[in-house]
Amino acid sequence: MTPRWILIVIAVVVVGVAVPALASRAQDDGGGAGEHARARPVTAARVAGLENRLAALTKRVTTLQRRVAVAGVTGPAGPPGAQGLPGPPGEAGFSEARTVFVNGPVAIPQDLFVEVASMTLPAGSYAAWASFSVIAPTPAASPDRITCQLSLSSQGGGIATTSEAFVGPPPDRAPFGITVAATRAGDVTARLSCSRSGTGAANANGIRLVVVRVGTTVP
Repeated sequence: MTPRWILIVIAVVVVGVAVPALASRAQDDGGGAGEHARARPVTAARVAGLENRLAALTKRVTTLQRRVAVAGVTGPAGPPGAQGLPGPPGEAGFSEARTVFVNGPVAIPQDLFVEVASMTLPAGSYAAWASFSVIAPTPAASPDRITCQLSLSSQGGGIATTSEAFVGPPPDRAPFGITVAATRAGDVTARLSCSRSGTGAANANGIRLVVVRVGTTVP
């Protein structure tokens, strides 16, 4: 038996014993035969005193019950709950990255796109980065305009990002940084191509192409 129930039982017993005793005592004082009844006559003051004692006792029992209710003993832990339903699968995160590095120089022809670096990947969602620089190996009459394109394509089409810069005579250098992202249903080709317009010559150097497979792409 826990301490809480012991206190409750004690309180009930006290009330159960005290109330009949006080009632019996009141009856003896009120009209019983014998010397005791004659020696202790019933008065309003005695009745009021008995009522006050009974009220005080009842108040103590009530207070004790409240204390037990507020500071009760913690019961034992309940059994574990049932296994919850499995949650939905999360989105796929970064799973792999591939890179290609071409030291160069790779000559960039006039008015014709030439492939500078590329790689082939399975169907999926990808983000691609390309960084490199273009220099003119010999002086020219005027700066050449260099146009480079980074694409993610498959059978049926693709997505490309184009960047342009002008490169003058040595030691001028035009840095490039291009990004593109796409989701393709078939095999994917990441391709960096460049072309120039002008009378001089231009080479691509230090070409780094990085492609990362992602969960999804947002337009």
